[in-house]
Amino acid sequence: MFKCSNHHPFKTFCAVVGLCGMIVLPCIAAGETSTPTPVTKVKIPNLKSLESKLAKINTQDYGKNVIFYSGFEEGTFQFLGGGRPTDNAGPTWAQAQFQGPEYSASFVSQPKPRSGNKAVRFEWRTSGLAKSNTSKKAMIHYGKAPLSATTDRWYGFSVYISSDELKLEDKSHVLIFQLHATPDFTLKEPWRVPPVSLSLRDGGLRFWHTYDHAKVSPKNDNIRPNGKAHTVCKQQDLWDRWTDIVVHTKFSLEKKGVAQVWIDGKQILDIHGIDLGYNDVVGPYPSWGLYSYKGPESRVIYFDEISVGDENASYADVAPGRLDQTQHPLAK
Repeated sequence: MFKCSNHHPFKTFCAVVGLCGMIVLPCIAAGETSTPTPVTKVKIPNLKSLESKLAKINTQDYGKNVIFYSGFEEGTFQFLGGGRPTDNAGPTWAQAQFQGPEYSASFVSQPKPRSGNKAVRFEWRTSGLAKSNTSKKAMIHYGKAPLSATTDRWYGFSVYISSDELKLEDKSHVLIFQLHATPDFTLKEPWRVPPVSLSLRDGGLRFWHTYDHAKVSPKNDNIRPNGKAHTVCKQQDLWDRWTDIVVHTKFSLEKKGVAQVWIDGKQILDIHGIDLGYNDVVGPYPSWGLYSYKGPESRVIYFDEISVGDENASYADVAPGRLDQTQHPLAK
């Protein structure tokens, strides 16, 4: 859309309105000359990785209320951003952040996958740690929800932790799942900590959530004090077996937020009436894998049966084992 006016009492403007905002430029009347004004480029959220964009690429019918599903049976994947030259087929994800392309992600048949014949293995190494954010990660990310303030999503996945490959550590903090937020770059907003995460910390699996009402969050000054942590199980409970996890979150800054967690069919967390998320234009996006800062030379984790459900989904729509009828039933 294009609008031009030469009747503004102070200055004449042309406004070009696009999907992500408006750029205002001086408008030149007929017969006038003007010195070109430099246009300041501003970074905008990457809308190519919206859920709706990925849905046009991943055209499979994943089932009622399911936005995306991967059991990794193809033994390959591809990404709109990041990844390796060999990541060029199979389901399309939004982005990969692989610390070491040769070892960060691989498809395996051992340990025996949760379902089917393949699972995905992530590895992170201290020797690969550098200054970049990617050097801290062996992670894959799916698409962004369209609206931050009202995002209502269900996430299901199964995780396997070998007691030999990811040992219990004091003061460790290894993030394995997150709902990250996209800053409003047009307002010069910085990256912040994820508003929702699951991490291995202090001997347990910790679910953490937070919020910020500010239009521009000042780094993490408001966010960390607003955070709440809940230990949902001991790390030893995850060792040497597949553990099915379902997370349901509803974002809200009007005390209507929801945070729920199930492990192997048993509801561990059921929180309603909270503030959850940030005051952003674009909604959050989910990530799975390893996000680490320090520790032993190598950490390894396995994932299978990843699902993303929409606002109408339920536990049964996303819990691992849906396709082969091996879901854990809801515990009464």
